[in-house]
Amino acid sequence: MGCILSSESAPEDGGSPPGLNADGEIYVYVPGLRTPKYVDLKEHLQDAISADLASRLQYLRSNVLITSGKNTPASKSRRRKTSQDSPTAADLEKALVNYLPALLGFVAGGEKWTSGLVFEWTNVEDEKKETALGSVYYELLSVLHLLGMLALQEANVRLTSRPPAEGYAPKVTEESKRNAIEILLKAASYFDCALRAVLPNTPEDIKAKLPADLSEPMLIALEHQALGHGVELQLSFAVDNIKASLAVKRRLACEHVQVWKEANERIEHVPLMDGWRKKLFLFLKWKLTEAKVMRKIHMHKL
Repeated sequence: MGCILSSESAPEDGGSPPGLNADGEIYVYVPGLRTPKYVDLKEHLQDAISADLASRLQYLRSNVLITSGKNTPASKSRRRKTSQDSPTAADLEKALVNYLPALLGFVAGGEKWTSGLVFEWTNVEDEKKETALGSVYYELLSVLHLLGMLALQEANVRLTSRPPAEGYAPKVTEESKRNAIEILLKAASYFDCALRAVLPNTPEDIKAKLPADLSEPMLIALEHQALGHGVELQLSFAVDNIKASLAVKRRLACEHVQVWKEANERIEHVPLMDGWRKKLFLFLKWKLTEAKVMRKIHMHKL
């Protein structure tokens, strides 16, 4: 998908086709986030690693739990925080990024260090859907998945129109769209890392027990969703740029269709038992249909 950031241009072609312009809104559907549940790492790791390292790991993981706002031992008894004190998605992302190197160290050291240690995560859309597995690879996949989902969420925020101070109609700025492209590429990179670096090394017995959220087809579908939105934004820039050639627009329009087609092909292999997965399935179909319409518009300008 190297042409997402294409900057090829050519002389004016006579204007933009109807139906796609810089003012058009783009929505990023974010499926249910997954959050960790508490586990006493210090107790389980006391005979495997040093006390200082175990404490450090516990601290890093506890920050993830606290910033996710769920499942910490004291969360139910803690007084309700004010909105100013409440953790944000940025806080959660920072906690996950800090926790990630420690997890990578455990992967390098082998699963023997975490023997008997069970990591448990739940989907916030349905807290009954909990999956507990005794594998650091499962924990690593879960962290990468959550980082990717947070990036999708952030991109959607950037693409949400806000009324300007002057009181004109709400509009997403060009800068926000460009920032969203970078964020979407970051989301895709997290899913790609899970697919290429973690999943192939995950023991087969653990792979067989992974929740649908972390299955290979779902991760590929999410990666292509992120890339698809990036192509969509790049196409919108090309359409509204009078110097962009028809060849550039057609190429982006064709790539736009292809990336959503691949996302749809993958999601068909994911069990769609939950409502949020069905919503994602329908969303991807809608995006593919929309992409085909735009490709048809540009092909007619031959």
